[in-house]
Amino acid sequence: MSSFYFLLTCCTSIVNSSLKKEPFIILANEYVHSQAFHQVSRAAGVRHKVVFKTHDVHVLKNLVAKNSGISFLTTLALEPQDHLVALPLLDLGAPEFIISVATRAKTYGIY
Repeated sequence: MSSFYFLLTCCTSIVNSSLKKEPFIILANEYVHSQAFHQVSRAAGVRHKVVFKTHDVHVLKNLVAKNSGISFLTTLALEPQDHLVALPLLDLGAPEFIISVATRAKTYGIY
């Protein structure tokens, strides 16, 4: 199971409502991250300012690292070299999702 986090370059904790004036960089609408972002925003009664949508996670992380905005992402997409801070959604019923990996049986010697 994975959880979503606010993605910033600083801070140790934050309240969702304090982010309403912050510029957000989010993944495009077809990503579950975008759906979860809008769900969390509605639940908190906050209309966040989205300044950029992208299909590329690396672009998103680079823009956040350059202080172009903040984002909303699962920690599965983060790596230590990203130099980003993931803050959990403590004040909300944060969405969670289950990830499964499927592969061909022959790959692992299963016949």
